[in-house]
Amino acid sequence: MRRRVIDLPPEQTQGLVKIREEITEQIEYQPSRFYRLQLVRPVYAHPKKAHAPVVAALPPQVIPQAGVGPGFIAHVLTAKYVDHLPLYRQERIDARGGVWIGRQARCRYVEAAAHLLITIRAQLIERILHSRYVQVDETFTKLIDPERRGRSRDAYLWGYHAPLEKVVVFEFSPTRSGTILYDFFPEKWSGVVQTDGAAMYPSVFKHRPNITHGSVAARLCAIDRARRRHR
Repeated sequence: MRRRVIDLPPEQTQGLVKIREEITEQIEYQPSRFYRLQLVRPVYAHPKKAHAPVVAALPPQVIPQAGVGPGFIAHVLTAKYVDHLPLYRQERIDARGGVWIGRQARCRYVEAAAHLLITIRAQLIERILHSRYVQVDETFTKLIDPERRGRSRDAYLWGYHAPLEKVVVFEFSPTRSGTILYDFFPEKWSGVVQTDGAAMYPSVFKHRPNITHGSVAARLCAIDRARRRHR
């Protein structure tokens, strides 16, 4: 919230008493603000040169020697994958804000950040499997088909959710085949997996005796049968 006071000249208010304010609210916009951050590290030397000068270590950098901070890297990734802005458009937009960083450099930032995100994904999967209780579901998404120019086909995002850990991971698959579950759950993993009533889940988990498969549909059917018995 910012306030901008528009007052009368002093000669027009002389002898008057302020009794209230007329307030008009507007939604305003300010383009992205960039700033140059200097990491200053004083260098100290012994007055008699008894040892080499000493300086504090540089804090760990997301992308060493890239010349950009984590906020700018997040800005590039968000613009590309959330706002769907190609790197060449980001290049031009940010140039209007006074920052010129070419698309080639931005491409390197995206690649380096992807490698870092892969390690985070691996840790999330580890937490999900450690919880021993996983909810699984799949939903379709559109995939541009390179074999049919200008057309798309259905692909799938598989979601793995550990409610006790409050962790979720999504994996992409061009098909709805349940074989992707074999890759996610190690062969010797044991625990409870909850799904909907899709047909591929029982066919997959019947080959994994260490996994207890709980279907939401099966649970509802059991409740319905119990209700009928008590009628």
